[in-house]
Amino acid sequence: MIERMSTFTSFGLTGGFPGKIEGKNRLKFPAPLKNRLKSDGDEEVVLWCDKPGKFFLFPATYWDVMQQRILDSAEKSGSLKMWKKVTKMGLDSSRVKIDDQGRVTIPMSLLEKAGLKKDVFIVGTADRVAVWDPALLEEFVSEPDEDDEDDFSVGF
Repeated sequence: MIERMSTFTSFGLTGGFPGKIEGKNRLKFPAPLKNRLKSDGDEEVVLWCDKPGKFFLFPATYWDVMQQRILDSAEKSGSLKMWKKVTKMGLDSSRVKIDDQGRVTIPMSLLEKAGLKKDVFIVGTADRVAVWDPALLEEFVSEPDEDDEDDFSVGF
């Protein structure tokens, strides 16, 4: 169970894998990602779509901590903008179970918002899994960064 979280918490979710959304809107996760996601004993994950072209999948316990931080911030600030964010996160997310075959069923509302079809690309990004439209992922990673500086050397 995740009780505390620094700014970034890595779950060792790494690698890129082609995937397919199968019948009944099910997506099977590659074994390395499935095993890491379920390593906390949590059978649930949270799917969240913030923008078309992709959605994210978080370990449920991690999502709960992130969501609590956002709620605390909204409550403290009293800002309508923060409460809108909280509402949108609720509308654009869904808690689902990973079945014994390592699949999740994607709710139609999230699938439609993401605009994903059959072929997807699954990417482990340390603390979450991103499920991308392959063409949009290629576009995203090939775009030059604004500062075009390699920030990954920090800490190595």
